Amino acid sequence: MAHAYIQTEDLGLTVLGTTQYAYTVNGVHGQDFDTAVFRAALCRSVGVEEALSAYVKLVNARQRKLDDLGKALAGINEAVAAEEDLKPSTKIKIDLETRTALSRYGFAATEEMTYEKVAPLQQDVQYALDREDNEVQQDMAAMQSFLSKRDDAMKMAAKLMKKIAQTRARGIDNIGS
Repeated sequence: MAHAYIQTEDLGLTVLGTTQYAYTVNGVHGQDFDTAVFRAALCRSVGVEEALSAYVKLVNARQRKLDDLGKALAGINEAVAAEEDLKPSTKIKIDLETRTALSRYGFAATEEMTYEKVAPLQQDVQYALDREDNEVQQDMAAMQSFLSKRDDAMKMAAKLMKKIAQTRARGIDNIGS
């Protein structure tokens, strides 16, 4: 009895079978070869697309946070720049939009703060911006990896379909011999 295998390196999955209608893909038994190949390629593509979609959402959320914190830091910097004589006890007025953005991400700010309290807040927000920017860059690299995997899945599907066509052609040629 002949065995048919689609290698895991082709797919990330294994399709095994011994007869024309005995292929199994991810626990689904009794499939013909074409259906098995199609299902395996589809499983691979769906998995990659789901992961890619999750990364897109994560990157979008991080980008919103970057934008909000960037505006908040700009608001703090403008408030500090508006004061001519900065001393630790100088009162700095923080606008509502800036305070709201800061509180959304766990930073405490009041309407009027001393420069002594604002300076560390500026540093903390800058640190959060730098950390978030680094995370976005890492997420973008991971997302690029998933895009490559998606492209590979498409190439793999084309390669498998070509293998199927070649196998059929050889089978037909052998029948005629």
